[in-house]
Amino acid sequence: MKSFYRSSKVGKPYGNISVFNRGTQLEYKKGKYIFREGVVTFYAENRYAVFEFVYGGIIHSLTLSEFKKPFTDRQLIIRAGKFGRTISMRR
Repeated sequence: MKSFYRSSKVGKPYGNISVFNRGTQLEYKKGKYIFREGVVTFYAENRYAVFEFVYGGIIHSLTLSEFKKPFTDRQLIIRAGKFGRTISMRR
């Protein structure tokens, strides 16, 4: 068995998104926002989005639903960043 260990330092925060079932009614997006304090993961459908962040041993979750227009990729990443920064500044 081979095992590989890798560590890297996070400089500038960044986010990425993957789109699944593109162009169908079952389309959804999964992504993450990585910054110094941790990683915010998110899942979004047409009118529903969930953001999760583990900080200080606590799982924090934000659910948004029933909004008028679906979030763009950029809006999802921005919201994930704001959510993560809000949680990490509380402590």
